[in-house]
Amino acid sequence: MSRMDIPSYTFRTKQQWTSGLLARSLVGDGGGIAPLQPFAHTPRKYSSSGARVPAFDRSGDLYWLDDAGTLHRLPAMPVGIADEILERLTLPRGAAETPRLVAGRTYLWAAARSRQSLLQYDLASLQAIQSVDVHGEVLDLSDDRRDGVWALVRQGETVELVHLDCAGQKVQKEVAVSAKIRAPSALAYLKGASVIALLACGGRIVAFLGIDVELRQELVLDFLAPCFSAHTLSGDGYDRIALAGPDPWNRNQHLLFVLDGNGETLERQVLSEDVRGVALHTDALAVASATGISLYAANADDRGAEASCVYITPVLHSPESSVESGWLRAEIRAVMRQGASLSVEYASTADARLVEQVKRVAENSALPVNLRQARISSLLDGEWSDPAVLSGDNESDDPNAERWYATPLFDARGPYLWLRLILTAAAGAQMLHVSELRVLYPNRSLLGDLPPIYASGENATDFTRQLLGVLETTTQGLDATIASLGSLVHPDSAPPEWLDVIARWLGLPWDDEIDVSLKRALLHAAPRILAPRGTRAALELLLETLLPGTPRRFVVLDYTAEHDVPRLGGGKCPGARLPLLIGGLPSTAVTLGRRAILGQARLCNTSPCDDPMVRLTGRIDVSIIATALERSAYEPWMESLLLALLPVTCRLVLRWRVPRATDWSGVLDPEIELRAIPGCSLGKEALLGHTRLPANRSAKLTQDGPDLGLASIS
Repeated sequence: MSRMDIPSYTFRTKQQWTSGLLARSLVGDGGGIAPLQPFAHTPRKYSSSGARVPAFDRSGDLYWLDDAGTLHRLPAMPVGIADEILERLTLPRGAAETPRLVAGRTYLWAAARSRQSLLQYDLASLQAIQSVDVHGEVLDLSDDRRDGVWALVRQGETVELVHLDCAGQKVQKEVAVSAKIRAPSALAYLKGASVIALLACGGRIVAFLGIDVELRQELVLDFLAPCFSAHTLSGDGYDRIALAGPDPWNRNQHLLFVLDGNGETLERQVLSEDVRGVALHTDALAVASATGISLYAANADDRGAEASCVYITPVLHSPESSVESGWLRAEIRAVMRQGASLSVEYASTADARLVEQVKRVAENSALPVNLRQARISSLLDGEWSDPAVLSGDNESDDPNAERWYATPLFDARGPYLWLRLILTAAAGAQMLHVSELRVLYPNRSLLGDLPPIYASGENATDFTRQLLGVLETTTQGLDATIASLGSLVHPDSAPPEWLDVIARWLGLPWDDEIDVSLKRALLHAAPRILAPRGTRAALELLLETLLPGTPRRFVVLDYTAEHDVPRLGGGKCPGARLPLLIGGLPSTAVTLGRRAILGQARLCNTSPCDDPMVRLTGRIDVSIIATALERSAYEPWMESLLLALLPVTCRLVLRWRVPRATDWSGVLDPEIELRAIPGCSLGKEALLGHTRLPANRSAKLTQDGPDLGLASIS
């Protein structure tokens, strides 16, 4: 356990994670990092009369052409379902010989038979939209991730990159590919890595260009396999490319490599089929051959390669003071199952010049991420700590359950710190995911709270600090529980079962059957409701909370407080103003008349007479406008809540009103039912003292007795 008021550097959101250097991984939109998922070792086969130019659209549907020019579409659906709805579509003949299909979110792009123009189709209907002349021979195409297209175009001895938007307009002027890149033949645009990859030199080199088409680096494919040359290149649109070509040492098989946007090898596949084309998606890999399509799914149980990624934080600084300095620990929230591991290393320094050198390397976007990571690791050589390896387990039944892991940092002496995380998932193991990283500083420990005797001696301080470090590091769960106790009593975060307890602590009018959302609203309004308790203001605040909206859906009427008693005026004495309260008996009471019998209807026999206003004193009328559904939900507990706010001497009269056509907004309420005029009415043949049944069947007598609609006239 450690003190709670410790500052920290936090990496949780996408913006926070991307402030560091991440290789072989993507940062999710919600934050967090995980290794790029390798593909399954065993593919699923989809047969056709040959297959070529495969392409994934944005939703993961797969398209390809067979040898007859028929377009096939495989929906991105669970295995088995997709087999049943494999579609065969007709693509206009002019696009049947395209070197590549590009399927976006809305449009499908292809090269015309002449290779001098690009054809755009509606993806859903395959209706032709337009043809765009590119003034050259189209060598290859690539999706720009915005329903547009990149095209590799040859004009004489020059090769250019042409970028068209979704409307077929040029985004920028054509840019010539550097003469240093000889004979480029294939293209892949990676939006996530801000890279354009070109296959060149007869398939022996992959050139990585920036968006400005400046050459960043070249990858000689001999480093992947001796004498290897690729004849097909594809990208997932984010930060991976796939290369395929014949195995130079075995004519009966092909080699397929998946690289990241920096040219680092992620995995290698040996294929027994003749590869005609490759399509790469974030969740799948499709290989076209003479027999059809082989589809390799990502994150499968039988994937044949280890997955790993490396993350290096930006430089972190712990200000030094005369009281405290240094670093405490790193806390990591992750999903790790058996077969996954997380290695944590740190480097610390007080050399400001070294810090500036590392910053310059980290900010040099012209260098690939993996190369920047390698240079930073080299600059900090000798400063890195021994790795602390955290391993996953299967203690939880929930495979997605997150846990907190921690490693001490108090041995880091310098004020500047870097952390290097290496995430690894063995072949076939469940992938791991790190959602949050917190680096706590300064070295604020429980050691300062111990008696001096426990820190005396030459080596006692280090030993005691290490012992306390283990305790502090392994009890961060208890720290988090203590820190989160406040969430149990906050209306927004309290569990539903705690809401009833909190309300009774506060003495708030309450019923356990109230809807949870109304309970939270009542707790938010508790200070305003309880302060004027016993007054009309408290009653109205409660009703406003339960029945929000304008205009008000309730009316509170206190007769003796709002209306005056009639009094005679005259001279300088003004009379009472309307509306007035008139006391006495109701109009239905028996009054003296010619048929009055003494002893049956009596005049007041007290002197003075009883106060005629007694019946109205303390009476509170509340009228609520509610639909039938709302009334059924609110009526069981509404009266008890209102009574809890009234003084003991008050009487409550609660009335429920059905919304009229002009209530609130003046628009007819959907629950209002318009009915025809009843068939029973007074007419020429009406006889007093008799009952006349209607001529139609809207009301009739049944053997069970009179039904609704029966009318009597007396």
